[in-house]
Parts: sequence; structure tokens; C-alpha cells
Amino acid sequence: MLVFPDVDVSQVAQLTVAGKFLNMGQVCIAPTRFYVHKSIFEQYVAAAVRCAAKLTLGNGLDEDTDCGPLFDERSVEKAEQFIQDAIAKGAEVVFGGRRPDGLPRGFFFEPTLLTNVSSLMRLTCEEIFGPIMPIMSFDSTEEAIQLANNTDYGLASYVFTEDLSTAVHVAEALEFGIVSVNDMFPAAAEAPFGGMKESGIGREGGTEGIESYAMKPKKFLSPLLDEYRGLMEQFKFFLPNGGPYGFVDVAEGKIDCYFARQQPFVDVFSGILVAEQAGVEVSDFEGNPVTCRDDVETLFDVVACTNPTLHAKVLEEIAKCKSAMEETR
Repeated sequence: MLVFPDVDVSQVAQLTVAGKFLNMGQVCIAPTRFYVHKSIFEQYVAAAVRCAAKLTLGNGLDEDTDCGPLFDERSVEKAEQFIQDAIAKGAEVVFGGRRPDGLPRGFFFEPTLLTNVSSLMRLTCEEIFGPIMPIMSFDSTEEAIQLANNTDYGLASYVFTEDLSTAVHVAEALEFGIVSVNDMFPAAAEAPFGGMKESGIGREGGTEGIESYAMKPKKFLSPLLDEYRGLMEQFKFFLPNGGPYGFVDVAEGKIDCYFARQQPFVDVFSGILVAEQAGVEVSDFEGNPVTCRDDVETLFDVVACTNPTLHAKVLEEIAKCKSAMEETR
């Protein structure tokens, strides 16, 4: 999480503390490292401590409870180990840091804030998944980006700033699958959700979440398609009808090039469309497909004779497409 100096410190402290200790930090997108601009660092820490002090630990079924227990004893011990390691390496606990008094039963642990934190400590390079909030400072925007990206993980990141240019610049530079600006809850069914680096691949949610379940063999052809279309453009004067529009598609294991006077037509019999790569809108063909096929045969022969190597590569890619489709059936 990056907090820039142009924010309302008290408001951001309240939001970030509430977001961090939601479900006691046992959330996959819970922030684990807090970087605050040096000019507001002390002010932010003081405000965050005040907010944390207002949190009530207890039974999660109690309406007055803000923070419940951790998942199990192992989680409590892990939190203690993180804190002990940090203290041994120079960190200072400014709030919490232990099992609470008055709650002998259950796996409770106090919301904890630490300062004087360094990259040598375990809690800055491992997933905490608990109620520990290490707070560090930065001097410049570029330093903040460098510090944030200095991790093997990349699921979610958070940026707090009132400056739009800063928000855009930082969001584009952060190596995280999710970048949330001035919001602690970046999750919605209509938006893609997923990480980068060691935080996984692929997305769930949104239209992007469907892509992992869809086979799009036309992508195999895209590097060769532009080159092949360039050759067709050079030799289209061989066409008796001189059609101004054309593109390639795959049908019955061979390339067909369709040209028409008005609109392009695509044979979708094979289910492998590469017409979209040509950037033209596909609509119903209003002409004589037989005449077009005659044009295709002429042009196809010319291209094959002109550059047989490229022609062979395209046919090889078609075979890959057909094989990939067979594997998905």
C-alpha cells in the first residue's frame, strides 16, 4: 500500500486500518506492507494507532465486536513469530503485538502496528495473513514504486492520493494484477480478479474470466497472417472480379481467401475464424460464392508459387489449430 502526502491523513488512516484488520487480515488481498510518504509518516502512524485502539476484539457473533479470532493456534503462533523476528531485527511495536488479556479461550491476537521495519524482516517478504501492519516510509514516487514492486508476489496493491496523474502513473508502474486507488475493497463480479508473478495466472470474474475456458485457435495464425495477407494484396489484380475486400479463413484444412464487391464473407464451417485479425466487420455476403471461390483458387495458387516457404508455414499453423480444436472436443 502506498500513501502519498496529498491525502487526508486521518481519513486514510481510518480506511486502511479498517481494511487491513478486516477478518483479522485473513484475506487474500489484505495489504501486507504499508509505505507512507516521509512528510506525513509520523502523523499517519499516530492516526492509525488511534484507529486500531478503537477496535474491539471478541466473539464474532457479538454486534459490538470489530475483530474476531484467527483461524487456529498455528495462525496465532505464526503472528508471534513474525513479530519476534521483526523486534529482533530492530522493529518497534507501536500498538498490540500479543495475545489479548481477558480472552483466554479462542485464537485471539491483538491488531498490531510496527515501525522501524526493514526489508530484512520476514513480515516484509512473506505473506502475513494475520493482524500485523508494518509501516514504512518513502521519499519519492519512484522509490515508492520500486519498494512496492520488490516482492515475488503481485495480487493486489493500493494507492491513496488526490492527484490523478500520480494515480495513473503509479497504477501503470505497479506489478500487481489489481491496483486499487483510494479504495480498500477492490473486488466486483464484473471486474477481472487475479495476480501477477507468484500470485498466480489467469483471471476470474468479468469477461476475462471466461477466456481460460475458451479455445481461440486463430491466435496461432496471427504472426503469419499479416505477411500472408500482404502477398494477397500484391496479387489481387489476378482476380477476375477485382474485389476490394478480402481476408483469410480456414475450412476443411486449407486456406480460403474470400473477396467480394461490397462486404467480406466468412466460411465458419471449421469454427476457426481468423477474419477478425484483418480488422474488418463480418456481415452477410451478398454475391455469388462460386465466383468468389474461383477468385480464391487463382489468388491462392499465385501466393503459393510466389512464397512457398511462407505458404507451408501457414498450412503448418492450420494443422496446429485443427489439432488444438480436436483436443478440446
